[in-house]
Amino acid sequence: MKSLWTGLICLMGFMPLAHGKTDAFPSKPIRIVVPFTPGSSADRASRYFGERMGALLNTSFIVENRPGAAGVIAINEVEQAPADGYTILLASNSTMSVNPWVLKSVPRNPAEKLRPIGGISRGVNMLVVGSDSPFKTLQQLIAEGKKKEEGLNGGTYSAGYRLGVEWLAAIAGFKFTNIAYKGASQLLADTAGGQLAFAVLSMDGAAPLVKAGRIRALAISDASRSAEFPDVPTIKESGYPEYVNYSWDSFYLRADTPDAVVDKLSTALQTVLATKEAQAFIEKAGRQVMAYTPSQMQVYQREELERFGAIAKAAGISPE
Repeated sequence: MKSLWTGLICLMGFMPLAHGKTDAFPSKPIRIVVPFTPGSSADRASRYFGERMGALLNTSFIVENRPGAAGVIAINEVEQAPADGYTILLASNSTMSVNPWVLKSVPRNPAEKLRPIGGISRGVNMLVVGSDSPFKTLQQLIAEGKKKEEGLNGGTYSAGYRLGVEWLAAIAGFKFTNIAYKGASQLLADTAGGQLAFAVLSMDGAAPLVKAGRIRALAISDASRSAEFPDVPTIKESGYPEYVNYSWDSFYLRADTPDAVVDKLSTALQTVLATKEAQAFIEKAGRQVMAYTPSQMQVYQREELERFGAIAKAAGISPE
């Protein structure tokens, strides 16, 4: 009996300590691991939201850039850190939903070991042609792609954009040859110069040249037209109602992080996202607010993973 009471007293002594640790969170700086280079849009977003979440949580957020290996370096660092909420991953559609289907080095489902804090923002993709292109509408471009046995040369600079074109080609029934670029600059130059039949990239990346008249926008991947380009139709309204596609970013933690810690971080993120200042920051970057809760983000990420997997399989694309 004495040993039983001793055990209960010990257990009761530990319970407030464990609970107190959660209540005290955060008690030190929090790291945000970014799988992209300093100065990138993801890097800027991490610093912006880290600073404002830190003000709410009375701590500092430190951004650490870990580019390379298609995000695997950053993912591994977060997975190997303690599950205490002090190491956050800035994730994107590429790292979480696209790369698993095109790269052998990436885990098939990164979300098995990671859980979301919440969504941050999403970007719209734009299909563009050179200003001298004979194609004035998406329908004209697709019709030409159906005629040519070898298809049209289409430029992209990431696997996400390529799979987006593969999806459109599959439902529209046209052929294209993907011309892979390392970045947007040369892709835009070759599109403007007529070396490519078309290109697909982020709307904010294409916007300056569209406004300057060097390239022409045929369609965007949003569910509705853009206020910035009201005359450019959506792919959805151009005859493909199921086609809506975004690039997105979000914050993730280790999957076994305590719920109470996730809730604190998620509440802080949602509070910041609800401010006019944060919404203006996202809009200025040419993106849209994607204030998904942890559960909403988890469902969305899983749907995205399954969708891109089906697209890759239909296109005969396997991890390399």
